[in-house]
Amino acid sequence: MADGKTINYSAERIIGNGSFGVVFQATIEETGEVVAIKKVLQDKRFKNREMQIMRQLQHDNIVQLKHCFYCNGEKPDELYLNLVMEYIPDTLYGVARQLQRSKQLMPIVLVKLYIYQICRALGYTHSMGVCHRDIKPQNLLLNPTSHVVKICDFGSGVDQLVEIIKVLGTPTRDQIEAMNPNYTEFQFPEINAHPWSKVFRSRTPPEAIDLITKMLEYDPTNVDVATREILVPKDARTASNWPVDETGAWPSDAAPVEGGAALVVPTTSQS
Repeated sequence: MADGKTINYSAERIIGNGSFGVVFQATIEETGEVVAIKKVLQDKRFKNREMQIMRQLQHDNIVQLKHCFYCNGEKPDELYLNLVMEYIPDTLYGVARQLQRSKQLMPIVLVKLYIYQICRALGYTHSMGVCHRDIKPQNLLLNPTSHVVKICDFGSGVDQLVEIIKVLGTPTRDQIEAMNPNYTEFQFPEINAHPWSKVFRSRTPPEAIDLITKMLEYDPTNVDVATREILVPKDARTASNWPVDETGAWPSDAAPVEGGAALVVPTTSQS
């Protein structure tokens, strides 16, 4: 049910699955619109965090939640939440794998374009008080025609802090305070930082490694400076052309792509 109207979905194929549930490609029978539907088992004791977050977020580089509905499972006590989202045909992971199989490299101009869009989306989510915690190629939807990137999967990431410490090393007390002044306990495992030379392949451009090392910092003030470097060339950077509003979020009109694709992704079943 959406806006007082019953909507019927025709599930066509499974396009993703995992511990969270399953994602279907589906068609809205009344309009023929293709959508993606994420079906997750709902614990009746709690509200779904992903649904709450996605209802708050409206950005060109974040997958759009169109509506949602509940349905019963096979067992008496089972209740499923279905998140109906715009459909995006591929992921950055899928495109990268295709290039790898054909022994091709992704053009640097596309790498820059994708990073730009990811930074815009993260700048916006952080300004809204939302931390994704699981940014990876599989969670970056990509339209290979328009090259528009959209972040998806706002379910909480699992054990990401441990993985971060494995690369960046244990944060210092000053870094912890910069991230969260209210955090008083300091009980992380003592791990040395992993050399960046071993993280990236030898053919990676030095300037790319330099940028990533600046972005992947514990201190958010340092990260903010690094991400701004992506949007404005150093020799052109002034207070007047800095594309950031007072909240620190990248404005939607700072996008390098005009009129990006508005493909819609919903998912299965009947409402």
